[in-house]
Amino acid sequence: DFREFENGLGVKTAKQVIRKYVDHLDIDRPLYPDHTRMKEVVKSCEILEAVEAAVGSLE
Repeated sequence: DFREFENGLGVKTAKQVIRKYVDHLDIDRPLYPDHTRMKEVVKSCEILEAVEAAVGSLE
């Protein structure tokens, strides 16, 4: 996370979806569960659909 940077609406929306499934990395931990979960979320198109709902079609 970038603490002193304001992301655009699309990035903010994508991050909100991602944070529903993957916690911020505050302490070291194995990342394979996060990676596996993110693959599932990307394949489901949930991030894409949320971003397009927020900013319009990305085509």
